[in-house]
Amino acid sequence: MPLERARLIESGTGEAAWNMALDEALLRLQSQRCQATLRFYGWTVPTLSIGYFQKHSSVDQEACRRKGVAWIRRPTGGRGVLHDRELTYSFTSGLDGLPPGVNGAHRRISSALARGLHRLGFEAELARHSERGSSQACFDAPSYSELTVRGKKVVGSAQTRSRAALLEHGSIPLELDISRLLTLLKLDAQRRGPLVERLERRAAGLNQLGQGTVKIELLKAAIAGGFEEEFGFVLEPGELSPEERALANELLATKYRTLAWNLRR
Repeated sequence: MPLERARLIESGTGEAAWNMALDEALLRLQSQRCQATLRFYGWTVPTLSIGYFQKHSSVDQEACRRKGVAWIRRPTGGRGVLHDRELTYSFTSGLDGLPPGVNGAHRRISSALARGLHRLGFEAELARHSERGSSQACFDAPSYSELTVRGKKVVGSAQTRSRAALLEHGSIPLELDISRLLTLLKLDAQRRGPLVERLERRAAGLNQLGQGTVKIELLKAAIAGGFEEEFGFVLEPGELSPEERALANELLATKYRTLAWNLRR
């Protein structure tokens, strides 16, 4: 019996608003496709993304301007992530065939990522419980089923759903600059130093784990292989449909580039 097929899109680098608009468009139009989509992408400039429920006042906008860092609100939850020197992925799929609930589906996707990292020699493990972070930074603490290597969180991810589909996207940093991230968030100066030390103990980029340098193309191939192994499908390179591109452009103009969206909380 032939394996199910899924779509692999490598969309290159994009501005922050386009990246989020396209992820949402893929989610909204997932029901029109019979396949899941795995997308790899990057960012034209370093970008701080904040979660859907996060207060925009947690962002130090002056520091972002001064350091040439863009910022954007994601359609998913979670806390602040600095996107730079990383592989960003998104996975959109119908809910059929996935475990019920957000945590069940998240665990399955994390297992796919773990399989991919194992191909590169990283002994990635799924966190068995959530830890409570004390800052607005995503990599402060692993939550249920997120990935750690030797106790350090190595992937930051978040999920949202429509009635019949899900979107999960995440950051796999090669280099994680905790100090730089925290300068972009409004924090008491006395807290910043201890927080840097705390987060550096709890999180790392792949190239900071002492196992050599990971090339981005090898990481893409490994993660794609992990998804194929976990879900039992074959990933085939694909393109955006005209409908997906049109909806992404609409969301770009009416939502993700607007202050109404980014300053909503």
